[in-house]
Amino acid sequence: MRYRQRFTAWTPTRAVKQIRALLKQYERVLPLTEENVHEILRGAVLETQDTFSAAGVSMNNLRLMWQVENVLRDASLSTAPEPEAAPVALRGDLPDRETLAQLEREVSAVVSSDESFGLNDIVLMVLEAIFRGGRFDRVLFCLVTRDRKQLEARMGLGDDLESFIEKFRFPLSLLSGPVGPALIQQREVFVDDVGTSRYNQSHFAAVAGASAFGMLPLIVGENAIGCLYFDRRSGVLGLDDSMKQSLLNLRGYACDAIASKKTGGG
Repeated sequence: MRYRQRFTAWTPTRAVKQIRALLKQYERVLPLTEENVHEILRGAVLETQDTFSAAGVSMNNLRLMWQVENVLRDASLSTAPEPEAAPVALRGDLPDRETLAQLEREVSAVVSSDESFGLNDIVLMVLEAIFRGGRFDRVLFCLVTRDRKQLEARMGLGDDLESFIEKFRFPLSLLSGPVGPALIQQREVFVDDVGTSRYNQSHFAAVAGASAFGMLPLIVGENAIGCLYFDRRSGVLGLDDSMKQSLLNLRGYACDAIASKKTGGG
């Protein structure tokens, strides 16, 4: 089923009810706006992380922040935008090597922990790490259709996402721009500048409307079952070798999660 809304694999019903009850109970003596609640909870996450770090205990900031946002959003208290409405990266807003590496380490810590996570959880964390660390405009999780004739976007983060997912469908052919090299030849595709690339006049470039993009095939077993797509609507891709390696590592976590799901391990 194509992704049309945020993930619901983690539903913090009890936390939502508790927040609403507290706000109702103390609204006269301690009036709080939605923004106040949001900042208090986010600040608590950061302070808790510092405390645990000082004690030598590892705590995953990315995972906990995501859980807080889910509570706030389900309680209609979140001031953060939905993933589909995330801001577009500004021209020249290139990836941050340290942020990307840190987010990749956090995802690695999550997937290697003893805690059990659903496939949606892991895919969302991978997409978020790529989106935030790469400072891309759009990031997509795409799958090949069952008849292996077409590549379709299923979920993602970024600007104008609903319409982009709707039109991001391409035949699985060597003539379909970068889809062939990525899915049929199973090669990573990094296009730093579409305007000077072999794909400049392609149908793919016209549909995507990106100035730079990348496609990482999701290979499970010996088959490419989909890809991760990320782009910029202006400017260059701006990835060095270490950034590309972080992205490849993140792609690997998604592949492992999918493989585990297929074999009944997740």
